Amino acid sequence: YLMRYAQSRAITKGVLVRFEFEHGSGKYWLAEQKNDVIGRDDEAFVKFSNKMGKNFSLPDGLTLGSEGLTILFYPDGNIEKQAVKLCGEVSCLIISTREQRGHVNVFEAEK
Repeated sequence: YLMRYAQSRAITKGVLVRFEFEHGSGKYWLAEQKNDVIGRDDEAFVKFSNKMGKNFSLPDGLTLGSEGLTILFYPDGNIEKQAVKLCGEVSCLIISTREQRGHVNVFEAEK
C-alpha cells in the first residue's frame, strides 16, 4: 500500500519520491524531493509532512533480508528497479519492481 501511495504522490506532485529501508532496525518511511533542490542525495529529500511520513516498523518476527536501500518513484510513473527480501520464521517474500515497469510484485522466496 505504501509503495502505491509513493507512486501516486510522485505523479501528482511531479517530484521524486523515495521509499527508504533502514537495515537492522526494520524501519521504513517515505521522503520526497525538496522543491528547490536537484539531486538524489540525502540532503535533497525530506520526509513527508503528513501521516505517511512517519517511521513505520516491520512486524515482530519479520526481518529485512536486503541491505538498507531506497526505491525511487518517478513523476512519470516509473519505479526504480529494486528487490527487497522480507523473511519470517518459516518463509520469505520478495517485493520487486524489476519485472514490469511501474508495477510492484510480490513473490515467495526460499529462506
